[in-house]
Amino acid sequence: MSSRSVELTQVNDIMSEFADFKFESHRYPNPIGLWPNEQESLVWLALEADPSLDWIEIGAFCGGSACLLCLTRLYQNAGPSVISVDHDFTHSNGAFDKNVYFKGGFGEIHRSIRCNSKDFLTKYTGQASFGFIDGWHSFSAVLADALTLDSVMAPGGILAIHDCAPQPYSKQQLAFYYEKSKHLSRAGDLESVKPADSKDDYHQSEADQDFFVDEAVAVLINEYNYQLIDIPVLDGSTHFNRVPIYKHGTTSPYHGLVGLRKTK
Repeated sequence: MSSRSVELTQVNDIMSEFADFKFESHRYPNPIGLWPNEQESLVWLALEADPSLDWIEIGAFCGGSACLLCLTRLYQNAGPSVISVDHDFTHSNGAFDKNVYFKGGFGEIHRSIRCNSKDFLTKYTGQASFGFIDGWHSFSAVLADALTLDSVMAPGGILAIHDCAPQPYSKQQLAFYYEKSKHLSRAGDLESVKPADSKDDYHQSEADQDFFVDEAVAVLINEYNYQLIDIPVLDGSTHFNRVPIYKHGTTSPYHGLVGLRKTK
């Protein structure tokens, strides 16, 4: 699939507007769960997507990624819709509504769907060109969310998946993750975590997630019609030079973003 020839100056323009929202990476009271290089990568991937179709995110948190997607949508002079799916929109004293609807004023192009992502298809009948997966971080949940979005994703559409291993993958890494995926359960309902009331509650709930996200990515590449997208380094640094040690299958604030394009 051909690229939309995204210019890095476009990303910078959007990030400049986003600065007005005063999100802080992983810091309350107005947190965004993406580091600056990940925010830029999300915008770059969205700019690669068709703005005439819907953009969908699974996992809303405090609205940071929704604001980024809405700003990107407006930058392209596109209309509705950016759609956020979550079972709870009340994190950090209702920060999501404050950021997206009051501060951002994105009500005309954004809508929220409150449900477990496994029920999303009972509430949505459209078609998408972009999906961002940042919900419950287990192999089975990430894969299920990806296949949910795949069922409404147009050919050429893009999936962005957060909390992956350092990029780019080597062929050996992907082969390892795919082999490992064969020993992980794909069955059962999507896990659902109790809405967090505080920072401590949120981090405690993370311990229940297996964070085998890369295994889900490997399945999408090997068994479905997805190919990796080479995301450029946007902020002058490598995506993972902020952390000296990375241990696969554990949560860390320094994980990264993978982009996948649906080939047919």
